[in-house]
Amino acid sequence: MHSIPLPLQLYVPMVIAAVSLAIFVLLVLSLLDLDVAQRVLLGRRIHGLRLARMLHRRGIDQREYLRLSPLPELRHAVDNCRGCNHQAQCDEADALGSAADPHYSYCPNAPTLDAFERRADR
Repeated sequence: MHSIPLPLQLYVPMVIAAVSLAIFVLLVLSLLDLDVAQRVLLGRRIHGLRLARMLHRRGIDQREYLRLSPLPELRHAVDNCRGCNHQAQCDEADALGSAADPHYSYCPNAPTLDAFERRADR
Protein backbone atom coordinates (compact mmCIF):
# COMPACT_ATOMS: atom_id res chain seq x y z
CA MET A 1 0.00 0.00 0.00
CA HIS A 2 1.39 3.38 -0.93
CA SER A 3 0.93 6.42 1.25
CA ILE A 4 0.15 9.74 -0.27
CA PRO A 5 2.86 12.19 0.74
CA LEU A 6 1.74 15.45 2.26
CA PRO A 7 2.96 18.63 0.65
CA LEU A 8 5.97 20.11 2.42
CA GLN A 9 3.95 23.22 3.26
CA LEU A 10 1.76 21.14 5.65
CA TYR A 11 4.67 19.64 7.61
CA VAL A 12 5.95 22.97 8.91
CA PRO A 13 2.66 24.08 10.58
CA MET A 14 2.17 20.57 12.01
CA VAL A 15 5.65 20.57 13.56
CA ILE A 16 5.17 24.09 14.93
CA ALA A 17 1.82 23.09 16.46
CA ALA A 18 3.31 19.96 18.05
CA VAL A 19 6.27 21.86 19.52
CA SER A 20 3.98 24.64 20.80
CA LEU A 21 1.74 22.09 22.50
CA ALA A 22 4.75 20.41 24.13
CA ILE A 23 6.03 23.76 25.43
CA PHE A 24 2.58 24.62 26.80
CA VAL A 25 2.30 21.28 28.63
CA LEU A 26 5.77 21.70 30.14
CA LEU A 27 4.93 25.22 31.26
CA VAL A 28 1.70 24.09 32.96
CA LEU A 29 3.51 21.23 34.70
CA SER A 30 6.27 23.55 35.94
CA LEU A 31 3.68 25.99 37.33
CA LEU A 32 1.97 23.16 39.19
CA ASP A 33 5.30 22.06 40.65
CA LEU A 34 6.00 25.65 41.71
CA ASP A 35 2.66 25.85 43.53
CA VAL A 36 3.36 22.59 45.38
CA ALA A 37 6.89 23.70 46.27
CA GLN A 38 5.62 27.00 47.69
CA ARG A 39 3.01 25.19 49.79
CA VAL A 40 5.67 22.82 51.17
CA LEU A 41 7.89 25.76 52.08
CA LEU A 42 5.01 27.60 53.76
CA GLY A 43 4.18 24.41 55.66
CA ARG A 44 7.70 24.33 57.04
CA ARG A 45 7.41 27.97 58.06
CA ILE A 46 4.05 27.38 59.76
CA HIS A 47 5.47 24.40 61.65
CA GLY A 48 7.83 26.63 63.62
CA LEU A 49 5.23 29.29 64.44
CA ARG A 50 2.41 29.65 66.93
CA LEU A 51 0.15 29.42 63.88
CA ALA A 52 0.65 25.64 63.87
CA ARG A 53 -0.58 25.46 67.47
CA MET A 54 -3.50 27.77 66.64
CA LEU A 55 -4.56 25.48 63.80
CA HIS A 56 -4.37 22.51 66.17
CA ARG A 57 -6.37 24.30 68.91
CA ARG A 58 -9.07 25.14 66.40
CA GLY A 59 -9.17 21.59 65.03
CA ILE A 60 -7.94 22.59 61.58
CA ASP A 61 -5.82 19.99 59.84
CA GLN A 62 -2.59 21.73 58.81
CA ARG A 63 -2.24 19.73 55.59
CA GLU A 64 -5.79 20.56 54.56
CA TYR A 65 -5.22 24.21 55.42
CA LEU A 66 -2.07 24.28 53.27
CA ARG A 67 -3.77 22.48 50.40
CA LEU A 68 -7.00 24.46 50.28
CA SER A 69 -5.94 28.01 51.17
CA PRO A 70 -4.84 30.43 48.46
CA LEU A 71 -1.09 31.07 48.50
CA PRO A 72 -1.41 34.82 49.21
CA GLU A 73 -3.63 34.01 52.21
CA LEU A 74 -1.07 31.51 53.52
CA ARG A 75 1.78 33.99 53.15
CA HIS A 76 -0.27 36.66 54.91
CA ALA A 77 -1.06 34.29 57.81
CA VAL A 78 2.64 33.47 58.25
CA ASP A 79 3.57 37.17 58.18
CA ASN A 80 0.77 37.98 60.66
CA CYS A 81 2.00 35.33 63.07
CA ARG A 82 5.64 36.35 62.80
CA GLY A 83 4.85 40.00 63.49
CA CYS A 84 2.17 39.39 66.11
CA ASN A 85 2.12 41.53 69.25
CA HIS A 86 -0.10 39.04 71.13
CA GLN A 87 2.31 36.13 71.51
CA ALA A 88 1.88 36.09 75.30
CA GLN A 89 -1.90 35.68 74.90
CA CYS A 90 -1.30 32.90 72.39
CA ASP A 91 1.00 31.11 74.83
CA GLU A 92 -1.56 31.57 77.60
CA ALA A 93 -4.25 30.06 75.38
CA ASP A 94 -1.94 27.09 74.84
CA ALA A 95 -1.73 26.62 78.60
CA LEU A 96 -5.41 27.24 79.39
CA GLY A 97 -7.08 25.92 76.25
CA SER A 98 -10.01 27.69 74.64
CA ALA A 99 -11.31 28.82 78.06
CA ALA A 100 -8.99 31.83 77.90
CA ASP A 101 -10.72 33.24 74.80
CA PRO A 102 -12.85 30.73 72.87
CA HIS A 103 -12.96 33.01 69.80
CA TYR A 104 -9.22 33.75 69.80
CA SER A 105 -10.08 37.41 69.18
CA TYR A 106 -6.50 38.48 69.97
CA CYS A 107 -5.15 36.50 67.00
CA PRO A 108 -4.58 38.54 63.82
CA ASN A 109 -5.34 35.38 61.82
CA ALA A 110 -8.68 34.71 63.53
CA PRO A 111 -10.84 36.21 60.73
CA THR A 112 -8.95 34.24 58.08
CA LEU A 113 -9.17 31.00 60.05
CA ASP A 114 -12.88 31.60 60.69
CA ALA A 115 -13.40 32.02 56.95
CA PHE A 116 -11.40 28.86 56.25
CA GLU A 117 -13.56 26.89 58.69
CA ARG A 118 -16.72 28.19 57.00
CA ARG A 119 -15.37 27.18 53.57
CA ALA A 120 -14.33 23.75 54.85
CA ASP A 121 -17.76 23.13 56.40
CA ARG A 122 -19.55 23.43 53.06
